Amino acid sequence: MRKQIFLSYNKRDVEEAKKIVDCIEERGIGCWFQLNDSRGDFAEKIAEGLANSSVFVVLLSDDSMSSIYVCNEINTAISRRNEDPDYKIVPVMLKEMKPMYSLKARALLATFNWIKAANYKDTNQLVKAIFDDAELGSFIEGEDSRYSAESFSEKTRLAKQDELIANRNKKTLDAIFENEIGLVLDVGCSDGTLITKFLDGRNYGHLLGVDHNEDVVEKANSEHSDNGRNYYLSCDIESDDFELLLKGYLIENEAEGFDLVTVSFVLLHLKHPERVLSAIRKCMRKGGKILINEVDDATSVAHPWDDFFADAFYVWRYSNESGDRFMARKIPGLLKRCGFENVDIVSTAATTADEGGRFAKLLWDIFFNVNYWSASSENDYVRPDAYERYLECKKAYRQYEEKFNDGEIFLTLGFWIITGEV
Repeated sequence: MRKQIFLSYNKRDVEEAKKIVDCIEERGIGCWFQLNDSRGDFAEKIAEGLANSSVFVVLLSDDSMSSIYVCNEINTAISRRNEDPDYKIVPVMLKEMKPMYSLKARALLATFNWIKAANYKDTNQLVKAIFDDAELGSFIEGEDSRYSAESFSEKTRLAKQDELIANRNKKTLDAIFENEIGLVLDVGCSDGTLITKFLDGRNYGHLLGVDHNEDVVEKANSEHSDNGRNYYLSCDIESDDFELLLKGYLIENEAEGFDLVTVSFVLLHLKHPERVLSAIRKCMRKGGKILINEVDDATSVAHPWDDFFADAFYVWRYSNESGDRFMARKIPGLLKRCGFENVDIVSTAATTADEGGRFAKLLWDIFFNVNYWSASSENDYVRPDAYERYLECKKAYRQYEEKFNDGEIFLTLGFWIITGEV
């Protein structure tokens, strides 16, 4: 995981620093922390951590202001900020300071907004303030939100997934559409980011995106409308309203049906996927194509395989929000039952060797970065032992991340691409 935040502190404040680092990384943001990251050449590792970060957080106290190391790190961060105005510096006054140390801190950091730790009731609230000041995005309180697409961790994971999926589907779209696409329907569009990447650089008429979440639909219309060419609506796709909505849109656009329908990682979460595919089929024109991305853990392999990977897939399978982790294999049969023709399984896996390893780190983060799929209690799982296995994964995570980064682990992961035609 990239260490996006560099945390500067004095060793006498290490217990407070640990709590802050844990809270940051639970939200899916990597944090450079001397205790964990300064193995080997001490000075070289600090310089590397600062150079690779985009946010510098310094914990201010009498002890840190008496440390030549912390002061040097502050000066290095300020030099970086002078070169790059987007580099963020967030001073956190951890404790009240004696006047001489307070004046020294003010002399170094007078132009930056200070966060006073005493103003926040707990570490969670303090880290929220740090995220806000550093403009790191949403921070969702409460443990139940971590698997939600609204949580910062899940948004981070899904953003990585979108990048990978858009690239993997490029060749497929090139193969099934040589010219202008016409009308496009994206089912489960979320905030519109993925379908926008799919269609980037392509000629198409209009796009309709549908998602159950009103907030993400509002965001999609705000950020991806393309002057009205793209339109996003909120609807429960398993209800009768879904088919009515699609038919109404076609009537409004005087169209026979949709030319392309995309469905990415939606069907595994549905109680009645066949009903949804049937509604979609009725609203496609003759010759229209459907492109489905779905997961199937049965085609996932890690080499060398051991308990860490067995535990990780078990956690995915039995979390409350993961859905049917073996959905992809069922889709060809579902498509045929719904009247689709020329059903084709384009791909059953992505590997860390694809395109010269270009997407290897993305695959690792999507499936195995525990900071993107952590849950806090047995209540987050269908089976209580899944939580115990999650804890084992978390305990071993750094060791396996290092092995992966060193090229010692090869992954084949079950990202399926399936197409069909009307």
